[in-house]
Amino acid sequence: MGELRARPVSDAPAVHVVVPGDVDDPARPSGGNAYDRRLCRGLRAAGLPVQEIAVAGSWPEPDDAACAELDRALAAVPAGATAVLDGLVACAVPQVLAPHARRLRLVVLVHLPLGDEAGLRRETAADRAARERACLRAAAAVVATSPWAARRLAELHGIRAHVVPPGVEPAPLATGTDAGARLLCVGSVTPTKGQDLLVEALARIADRDWTCRLVGPLTRDSTHVDAVRELIRRHGLDDRVQVAGPRTGPALDAEYAGADLLVLPSRAESYGMVVTEALARGIPVLAAEVDGVPETLGRAPDGTVPGLQVPPADVAALAAALRRWLDDPDLRAAARRAAHDRRPTLPGWDETTREWVRVLQHSCPLTAPGEAGSPVCSPDWLALREPADAAARAVELADRLRERLPEGPLVVRDLGCGTGSMGRWLAPRLPGPQHWVLHDRDPVLLDRAVGSLPPDVTGQACLGDLTGLDAADLAGTALVTASALLDLLTAGEVERLAAACTAAGCPALLALSVTGSVLLTPADPLDGAFAAAFDAHQRRTVAGRRLLGPDAAPAAAAAFRRHGAQVVRAPSPWRLGPGDGALVEEWLRGWLAAACVQQPALAAEAQPYLRRRLDAAARGELRVVVGHADLLALPGGGS
Repeated sequence: MGELRARPVSDAPAVHVVVPGDVDDPARPSGGNAYDRRLCRGLRAAGLPVQEIAVAGSWPEPDDAACAELDRALAAVPAGATAVLDGLVACAVPQVLAPHARRLRLVVLVHLPLGDEAGLRRETAADRAARERACLRAAAAVVATSPWAARRLAELHGIRAHVVPPGVEPAPLATGTDAGARLLCVGSVTPTKGQDLLVEALARIADRDWTCRLVGPLTRDSTHVDAVRELIRRHGLDDRVQVAGPRTGPALDAEYAGADLLVLPSRAESYGMVVTEALARGIPVLAAEVDGVPETLGRAPDGTVPGLQVPPADVAALAAALRRWLDDPDLRAAARRAAHDRRPTLPGWDETTREWVRVLQHSCPLTAPGEAGSPVCSPDWLALREPADAAARAVELADRLRERLPEGPLVVRDLGCGTGSMGRWLAPRLPGPQHWVLHDRDPVLLDRAVGSLPPDVTGQACLGDLTGLDAADLAGTALVTASALLDLLTAGEVERLAAACTAAGCPALLALSVTGSVLLTPADPLDGAFAAAFDAHQRRTVAGRRLLGPDAAPAAAAAFRRHGAQVVRAPSPWRLGPGDGALVEEWLRGWLAAACVQQPALAAEAQPYLRRRLDAAARGELRVVVGHADLLALPGGGS
């Protein structure tokens, strides 16, 4: 948890950070607001100019005035600039965000998925999740505050998020008491934080000696605050449970200094910053084992948990754990030792800042899965599409390629390898032995790719930009291959790839470039409008790069021919039917999300269209043919 040592970024353009209007309201402190404040401070310390934009509103359910204010604020951000938006604001309003996604680089920070807040009606949760999905798929990058949150976003929306957890400030050790009877619960008094569960559990151990302070804002859900106070009164705990209200700064430090045990009874919790705030002071934690909390609580170097965990929303288990804490001095001593030992391993805010600088400098678009235009994709999406990819690729081109390859050891470079599906499909079709060099900008995908090659094939990972390869880089390479990559490149990048391959005398097998052809059966009157908008999105300009999209295969063929190669093309369409329901749904969602980013006027029609299509799929009636093309380039005009 040392000092910030991020290298300043000279002459960097401003980062515009959009936060809720109450970010500094002392009556409404939250972990999300604290993260936002530290993010702005850290980026400035790292040398990045920060323009902060606080937007008032009852997020994530804003009124028209709040939406208009956000729209005006984003319109004032210079074209091409980066805007980091708190997900509480951004994920609520796809109708505001989508038009700006075409001119700004939007990075969305998700603290907790909107639909996962406890106490929501099912319809409200579904509506929030749908709005969030549309917003995140319009973003250039998504950041989650915990590994659990990133996994949850992939599960809910099929996107990959960068993980940048909060840091924690160093703090003096709390002295504690021998009896361990001073209990502290920190968090907004809402159903999500579960103070009602804690009061019910405390009522079951009223025969023990303890006091408890509930510290946190009282304005986010007044109905729930009243219910908690009524529970305290009904159980006769008024003199033992204090609803203390919000605390910040030295007042919050004093609350921690006087505590023996932090209790976190949350029903949902993406990270739980109060957990690390307690551990930074050597205070053990009794927490619901929910969502991201177990990862945050962690373990001491010897493997000991610095506290206790109970199933979420289980009053009996919570009461039993509190009783154990109060009755067992050995347990308290062990938990305190573990908390003391966990303390020096906690991440500092300097680490958070370094990760954010990395994301802002080097991240790629992470919008919708697959065809929605992202060179960094969710591993789940890649796994979902792999069988369709394998069935679609043109086997005849692989057979023709094999005839041209030497029998000796082959070095194969797989560009944009993802999780390695091309290697798993192509390596058994080529002569051996083989050594694959796997190129990608995503280290998570690279790790999976290297570990999943066939057992008789060796491999190595090459992390970084793959668009600058030249003939010297390809020296000794027998084959360059790629799958679902060309449409994400520019004309200049494809030209350089063709020049490098032909100059090095290296064949290229480039599979599954989208062609813009989509056929859905039965037809719908809106098929053409969504397809045209999607194709335009595929050809969009991203950070000054105009993507080829459906023009990629003919552009690549022309480029290789200009450099003297013989080019053979073959269709490689996906043909999806009743057995491909999960893939069809995810492809449809990504297809529509990209179309709506390009043509926001289609957003009103997207959900009804999606329902019609998914209903047809559920009845076994929907068939989808997605056009792709494979290309084999043979240097020297071989036969």
